[in-house]
Amino acid sequence: MGPSKILIVDDEPEPRQLFARVLRKEGYNVEEADTGKQGLEIARATVPDLVLLDLYLPDTSGLDLLPRVLKICPAALVVIMTGRGEVETAVEAMKRGAVDYLVKPFEIERLRSSVRALFRAGAERDPGSVSKRAIGDSPQMREVWAQLRRYALPDVSILFLGESGTGKELFARAVHEQSKRREGPYVALDCATLPDTLVESEIFGHEKGAFTGAVDRKVGKFEVANGGTLFLDEIGNLPLHFQAKLLRVLQERHLERLGGNKPIPIDVRIISATNLDMEQAMRKGTFREDLYYRLAEIVIRLPPLRERIGDIEVLADYFVQEFNRKFERNIGGIAESAWSILRGYRWPGNVRELENVIKSSLLAADDVISGEHLPEYLSRASFPPAVMEAASGLSSDSIRKQIDEGLEKGLLDLKTLVARYSEEIEEQVLSELLHKRNFTQAELSALLQVDPKTLRAKLQKFGLKTR
Repeated sequence: MGPSKILIVDDEPEPRQLFARVLRKEGYNVEEADTGKQGLEIARATVPDLVLLDLYLPDTSGLDLLPRVLKICPAALVVIMTGRGEVETAVEAMKRGAVDYLVKPFEIERLRSSVRALFRAGAERDPGSVSKRAIGDSPQMREVWAQLRRYALPDVSILFLGESGTGKELFARAVHEQSKRREGPYVALDCATLPDTLVESEIFGHEKGAFTGAVDRKVGKFEVANGGTLFLDEIGNLPLHFQAKLLRVLQERHLERLGGNKPIPIDVRIISATNLDMEQAMRKGTFREDLYYRLAEIVIRLPPLRERIGDIEVLADYFVQEFNRKFERNIGGIAESAWSILRGYRWPGNVRELENVIKSSLLAADDVISGEHLPEYLSRASFPPAVMEAASGLSSDSIRKQIDEGLEKGLLDLKTLVARYSEEIEEQVLSELLHKRNFTQAELSALLQVDPKTLRAKLQKFGLKTR
């Protein structure tokens, strides 16, 4: 793989140019921007591995620009550059996804060592560390790890389905590290960040002169990953016109660079992931069915954190230990005032959001993390245990009423009905349906709009039988 890419966004030309010269001498590819707008344009074009982002820019603030940068390149390490006396603002930036901050003015050696340390931390990750990042002892997670152990060694294509923040990239890396290809390269690509015009060039590569601006030959991600694993994140975002080309490459096991005519053999294992409803995408015609089945030889569904509540405590305690080590703190743990908020929150950002919350809270705490150290939005969005219990206690009459209405219409969306209720309610819905009518599994699957395999697993879990 080529040198790591760094983007410096700073409106002060002298320090920006100095930082760029120093980092280029270290062997990195460095791009510079003096406004937020220019920084976003370069981020889209180059997808940097690390971004040095100044807090104050002429057209925006670093805090506001940070989430927009991470949306374009979610895997990027973002370091905020700030002035003295603004550490609280830097901590707020870390709440929003920054991994570190540098207080200006800083020594050049501090810049060198910080950048080296950040890249080293990513490069030295091993199977054990991947496993710890995705820990959890809930039944759902034990099943995920059982599937991973089962399918990592065979050279099959795996599709991870799950919401943002559930750890799809970490599990993909874990598959690679437990596979026969673990000595080969592991290459990750976020398809959601690729402009339509650059998709083919980025994935297949291009020859010199293939298009305006193609001044050199570029090797694509498939060739870089040859002999190893290529992880295509957010595969559902690939443009339709490119999907046919990708399918052909996967079938024929060779590709041609854009502008070239020489077939290049490839030997790559594909792991992909998405947070989209792929069945719906295929019904709408935005994703090819034949490509889906080529990519989804094995489908592993990653549960959202709210469905594995028992894991919140395990993960939070683990992150406290990790960040104590990283930041050389000695925070004693999490107080009950904070636990009640953490348990009552629904975690739309899943494990990634919990990790960021614990990181920022640990930096704000003195001895233990209490409720006052947590981000304010958690308290506003959380519910006390009594409210959560009441919400999960949907009355039987209400369930029967909604089921009867669904039977009349011939459609009952199980996900919508039970999303805000506990597992007991899901069991009650299925039990009530089977009591009212002698369904086959196919009939029940069609009524509930649930994948037959998912339904079969639920019925087995609850000890329910169809006709």
